[in-house]
Amino acid sequence: MTRVRKTSLAVLLAAVLAITGLTLGLTTGTALASTGLAQPAGQSLNLHHVKWGDVAVPGGLCRVGHPIQLHNGDARLKHSGFGPLDVSETGPAYGNLGAGQQVAALQVWCSNQGGTAAGELAEGLVVFSGAGGRLHVLGTLTPQFRPHAGHVHIPFVAVKSIGGEHIVTTEFFYTGSDADCCPSGRALTSWHWNGHSFKPGRTVITRS
Repeated sequence: MTRVRKTSLAVLLAAVLAITGLTLGLTTGTALASTGLAQPAGQSLNLHHVKWGDVAVPGGLCRVGHPIQLHNGDARLKHSGFGPLDVSETGPAYGNLGAGQQVAALQVWCSNQGGTAAGELAEGLVVFSGAGGRLHVLGTLTPQFRPHAGHVHIPFVAVKSIGGEHIVTTEFFYTGSDADCCPSGRALTSWHWNGHSFKPGRTVITRS
């Protein structure tokens, strides 16, 4: 990732967090990354000790047919369903999904290699578990509300809360003439973990 791209994304996230006061932190159950932190059988991996900038993330979000290995928070790909791609991570947010299952939700960004926030092509939350002493992907949460055409910038999601078999996400979407830094639309979606996958509930628009 270029210095320009990092600065651009940092400005976008800083603006959103300043507005909302939020703290940020694909195959279900697949172990995608070797963290070097494997624990004895039956003992959960301490997610706070994972080097998130060096994990592998599912490729589906970025229209890639294989897991994407990050290095220091980034990966640059020559080929994807979007074309040449820059993949980056932000976060994660930590929480307890119920029955003592600790999880971490990592924001993953798929962007063109143009180096600006306007080049973001997809974004989602990849939810990891450390059950059994290894890192596993439970699912990927993506924006559920898609505004009518009129703004080229994608919507994106961040964690609002994790607990009681639910992850509640805040969705940020663009309306009218919103600048790339500052999406003004808001929606909430509650995702239910049924033990095998996440299912989205009704999405409620809280600001349009």
